[in-house]
Amino acid sequence: MARSMTTGELARAAGGVSLRTIRFYEEKALLPQPRRTPSGRRLYGEGALTALRKVRVLTESGLSLDEAAGVLRALGRAPAKGKKKLTAHRDALAAARAKLASRRDSLSELIDTVDGALGLWTRCGECGSPDCGGCVRLGTWTRFGFPEEGTNDD
Repeated sequence: MARSMTTGELARAAGGVSLRTIRFYEEKALLPQPRRTPSGRRLYGEGALTALRKVRVLTESGLSLDEAAGVLRALGRAPAKGKKKLTAHRDALAAARAKLASRRDSLSELIDTVDGALGLWTRCGECGSPDCGGCVRLGTWTRFGFPEEGTNDD
């Protein structure tokens, strides 16, 4: 006979999911309907634990609950369609990762520019020569959308 679990046992077996989450997933038909004891307690089988784990993996990967439900339905009815949805999500995550990496690289470049310019700001103008190079270095800020020194772009 298959093992039966109460809602609390299912929650613990799934790694600490809340009872409220289990009931919500049940209402959304993400979990199979549990059997009931004569007193009305829910009893879940191993299939509920498997379904709960699948939902958690999908939502932790960034899918909304509705998207996760769509993937699970597709995998159950037309596995190729479900795989296509998962592949599209993976590709979207890869694109987002590349965009974040580009932003991180731009930020690192800006930090390096600030780092180099900090010392120049304290010295710039001391020599009185416009040809010292310090003021030119400060001009690199314009690459990042900052106004050139001496302009009034408030």
